[in-house]
Amino acid sequence: MRVRNGYVFIETVIVILVLASSMLILYTSYSHTLKMAKNRVYYDDASYVYRSLYISKELVPLINFEGNVIANITQDYNDYLSKYNIGNAIVLKNDYSLFSKCNSKLLSTGCDTELCNMCKQLNFNEDDYNYLRSLGSIKANNNYILLFVYNETYDGEQCADGKMKCMKYYTWVDTGVSYE
Repeated sequence: MRVRNGYVFIETVIVILVLASSMLILYTSYSHTLKMAKNRVYYDDASYVYRSLYISKELVPLINFEGNVIANITQDYNDYLSKYNIGNAIVLKNDYSLFSKCNSKLLSTGCDTELCNMCKQLNFNEDDYNYLRSLGSIKANNNYILLFVYNETYDGEQCADGKMKCMKYYTWVDTGVSYE
């Protein structure tokens, strides 16, 4: 009788390869699910929505809503917005679906179309555009909306340039001011 020692070794290697590949598939699936759950936390958190409503009640009477589809009001009201840890404040018309085409690839091409100029005026990064895309289409009325981007640490303190673990939280508020 012949002893087959090699068969057990090959069988063990195949089992290890199958287990490793299944673990790899599970890990990628789990990490993607975890990333999506973290992103949902940063979008429209209840405390930030409430804070945004409070800020917008004071800010809306001060804003001149005439003009383009968008206006970055961060520089005009920087002292006021920095009190509330707001890094960026944008006034948008409710029909902002054209901004879903804005991305870093479009802006890096150096295009000179009206869309590119509006995207550059937003001064957004890829995360900001992802939030705008996540809103979908909420065109229920012709009102301007305020989009707030909060820059805070996990403790709710204002982010400084040297601080680690700064997070962005996004909210939007209907201003109640209509356009035609």
